[in-house]
Amino acid sequence: MMRLRAILLGRVTVLFVFLLVVSAMLWRSLSSTATEEIEVQTRPERMVTYVAAPESGPMFSLSETQGKLRILSYLHLKDKLTRSEYTPQKTFEYGLQLRLVEKGKVLVTQDIWHQTRKSKIGGEGERWEFESVYYPVGAEDVGEPCDPRMVELDLQSWMGPNRFVEIRSAAAKGELPPEVNIVAFAEFGRDSERVDWLLQTAGSERLREGASDLGLEEWSLPTREELLKMFVNGWRRQSTVNQPRVRALYATDYRANEYTQGTEGIEISPVRGVVYNIEGPATLRFGALHPDGGAKNLKVQLLGSDLREEVVTWTEKVVRVGGFRDVSELALANGDDPRFAPLTIPEFQAATIRITAVEGEFRLVTLVDRLQAVQGEPRINTASDGSLMLRPDAKSFSTWMLDSAATADYLLAEDGVSMGDVLMVTLRGPSNQRAPTVRYRFKGVEQEGEFVSEGAPSLFEFAINPMVEDTTIGVTEPTTIRLPIPPGATHLSLESNEQALVSVAVLSLGEDDELTRVARAPYDVSPPGLKWRYAPSESSPWLTINPENAIELETQKRRWRVRSQVRWQPDFGSEAAIRSQEILSTTNFDEVYPTPPETQKRGIVSTIAPGPSTPTRTIESLADTQPTSVDAVAKLSADWNASYGSVIKPDTAFACRLPSGEPLRISLTGNQAVGQGYSVKWNDQMIRRRLLRTTRDTLTVAPPTTRGRLELGWGSNRPVRIRTNCIPTAVSDAQVMRIRRVYSVSAGRPLTLNVRSADVTWILNAIAYSPGAAKVKVTVDGGNPARREGRVNQVTAASRELAWEVGPDLVWLQDDVTARLRGPNEQVVPIGSDWKPGNHRVRFELVEGQGPVWMRFFRLD
Repeated sequence: MMRLRAILLGRVTVLFVFLLVVSAMLWRSLSSTATEEIEVQTRPERMVTYVAAPESGPMFSLSETQGKLRILSYLHLKDKLTRSEYTPQKTFEYGLQLRLVEKGKVLVTQDIWHQTRKSKIGGEGERWEFESVYYPVGAEDVGEPCDPRMVELDLQSWMGPNRFVEIRSAAAKGELPPEVNIVAFAEFGRDSERVDWLLQTAGSERLREGASDLGLEEWSLPTREELLKMFVNGWRRQSTVNQPRVRALYATDYRANEYTQGTEGIEISPVRGVVYNIEGPATLRFGALHPDGGAKNLKVQLLGSDLREEVVTWTEKVVRVGGFRDVSELALANGDDPRFAPLTIPEFQAATIRITAVEGEFRLVTLVDRLQAVQGEPRINTASDGSLMLRPDAKSFSTWMLDSAATADYLLAEDGVSMGDVLMVTLRGPSNQRAPTVRYRFKGVEQEGEFVSEGAPSLFEFAINPMVEDTTIGVTEPTTIRLPIPPGATHLSLESNEQALVSVAVLSLGEDDELTRVARAPYDVSPPGLKWRYAPSESSPWLTINPENAIELETQKRRWRVRSQVRWQPDFGSEAAIRSQEILSTTNFDEVYPTPPETQKRGIVSTIAPGPSTPTRTIESLADTQPTSVDAVAKLSADWNASYGSVIKPDTAFACRLPSGEPLRISLTGNQAVGQGYSVKWNDQMIRRRLLRTTRDTLTVAPPTTRGRLELGWGSNRPVRIRTNCIPTAVSDAQVMRIRRVYSVSAGRPLTLNVRSADVTWILNAIAYSPGAAKVKVTVDGGNPARREGRVNQVTAASRELAWEVGPDLVWLQDDVTARLRGPNEQVVPIGSDWKPGNHRVRFELVEGQGPVWMRFFRLD
């Protein structure tokens, strides 16, 4: 499979180096093997950093550079965080003050603000497996560095003989300035011969770094011009001209979202707006930048969420703002200027704030009083009064422009090996033309059809025209179509009667037969009832593929880039968000969020299953629920949901039916399965052959009927577990399992859940599977949760021990075809109404018995 995908993308290569870029991107998403531990992408390195303090900092010569600097910074925490003090979501704010110095005199100062976290992963006891630390740790350097942040500065206007830039630390009003560790890099130019040599010899890691430097998302393939731009200029570490203090760091490359300086004001109109994602308490101030300096009307729409409850509501208002004639006038203003119109988001509230102009075109200036309130990765600049100036959070990705003169052809299968089972086609049209109709045709089979772009003009995304540099066009909201790949199809051809922007992705099932998407921090959290839209991810079940004739399309400048603002939208998996749709349907709103189809609601039950808030080993347990009678088979068929699976013996056929509206899904697991092959037969007809390249494999295929006889041929005597979603229709050789996700609790590796208390006591059910008797200690908020004031109905203990006896039934762990545990063993943990409403941390720690104990949790809704 991976070889085929490499072939598919290799055919779109502009240069040999282009192939290396593609291979690097595919390798990260396809070739890593699954482990029980959380996988962390790290690039540890040792480095010496300069210390920027409030009173002094490193100084760099500007005369030795081209005027562009990159400043890598690590906030210094005075004390090391213990496990009880550490919270991965906690953010820290700090500033860097740039001082232009000439002959000992400070000419200009400029502040840059960052928000960071402290990442720690794994480890035993108080130790951590992955974290950035100091070495050697001495008496002077007690403490630890936070996650790095990078900012790129254009200081060409500061250039001059005998001029220097000094970097000191800064802090928000009322706070003490911290110390910050600094590394500076200056841009330099390369000659053409050196550039050509780098293009031919650079490794995949270097190309991946270069693409990241250009701001390209992983799935966006670089053009020839972008590849050249990657190597024309390089970055060289700068030494200081003074003698600041230094620290030695062992740095692990975690997330490093960048806050860079931007120009003042964002262009808005009735057809183009901006979006900000804010958690209260926060106050935003809006102003208009326009040559006439007149007042302007803004349409402000808020999608709000109550952080204490899953309540989602829409509001809309018109806000009148004053006007600034030019940037210099804006620079003299402050947050109290009456030309700024305020908008307040209260504490415990979150909102996506959508802003457009009621009429006309002008530039919007947005200030916020608290950096921690801004969610996502927007660009932030410092206003003249110390307030923070916002620019929208946006991501870009590639699409292909089709029309009557261009067709996109995608390779789907080669040498009898199919690349997958389902395609996702995403379609946008220019907002100033009629809706395009895209016609698709599968080659190798007689199947074709068409679909129409149904999206309304988007206020918050646009396409960058490669024909005319720096110009953009408005586009419609995306229309997404999922196409099952018919057996025997070798190619997909797409053509359009009008201009249409299209992209195609293939479904790449997760290792557990789940369509999993792992969001990249800070997009891994969102308010109740809301979810991120267009947020980048560490991994996704959909792999974007490119046309086989991409070189031809690239030559015609048909690869366009779409830029979309990242924002919250209603989460239709939430009952509160579904209820909020009644409000949404009666609001004059420009963006339509469709009701989820019934097939997406399948499997939802009246329970809530919380997962851990701390990194831990996660696996699936399989409990035998084999039906032994005709009545039991009928009941199983009626109760079947996503938590059931049929485990079948190799080379044995069994009669079954598929769940309504679903394809056939098959999963194989075996630690010795690599290199082995298997075949899938449906009603004695061969429908797929596969070769295993990892210890796990997943397959999705749509048989022509919903009932039949399934048989898997396994060409080996090595142990393997084969699981399918096909429902037995008779007492057969298939073993029916109940599949549930369980989490490890072992000595020195506790597990923590985030739960929420309310006005009434509710029960957290804890189910355990273990090799023998065990005892687990449960502690809420360290044993001292904040309690309500005044009279309460009862007092709930915040610490208790749960004794686990040997369970009655055998269960299996997914990763091992032989290991067995006993369970289930159920205990309850009351979440008391006498505690203050809000989030509480429930910690489970193994104190007696052989581990690990594997646990799952649920509560009745």
